[in-house]
Amino acid sequence: MNFVLIHGMSAPLDESFGIKVKQRLVNHGFGIIEPLFPLEHEITLDKWLEVMDKIKVEDNQNYLCHSLGCNFIIKYLFHKKLKADTIIAVAGGYFNESQVWPGFSPIKDFIPTEEELDYFRKNTKAVYLIYSNNDHIYTQSYFDAYMEKTGAKGVFVKDQGHFGRSSKVKDIPIIETLL
Repeated sequence: MNFVLIHGMSAPLDESFGIKVKQRLVNHGFGIIEPLFPLEHEITLDKWLEVMDKIKVEDNQNYLCHSLGCNFIIKYLFHKKLKADTIIAVAGGYFNESQVWPGFSPIKDFIPTEEELDYFRKNTKAVYLIYSNNDHIYTQSYFDAYMEKTGAKGVFVKDQGHFGRSSKVKDIPIIETLL
């Protein structure tokens, strides 16, 4: 079985926790599929869907997503009518159109609809949200909304920021307890 790794809007996962987490997954017998999506101002939902359509993704895969990727996976599973086994969302937050940062209007397309969220809840076996108290992108209300909308079980890790490049997080050992 594989884990599909989906990075966020700013950098591939290897620039943060990716290298060590991938090794942990491989040590547990998982294969890794790691598409690279357009970043920052090159982001569009259509481009991200196009990248995912080029890889072989089957029903009941596992996914590890970071930040914007945590919303993308909801839309992707709905788009392809796929089921998922385990989804580990790292620093994923639910936001609405009024909360989109100025200058990043393409990410409005990543906001899951109620129909997509309903499909996601019904077609994923286990969803976890790993989050921290000092995230500079999302506040606790974004995490709470993500957990409520997706049915994710919260996994709190103290003082890890957004788990991305600027947070300098190079590993997330607690992921092993979710496998």
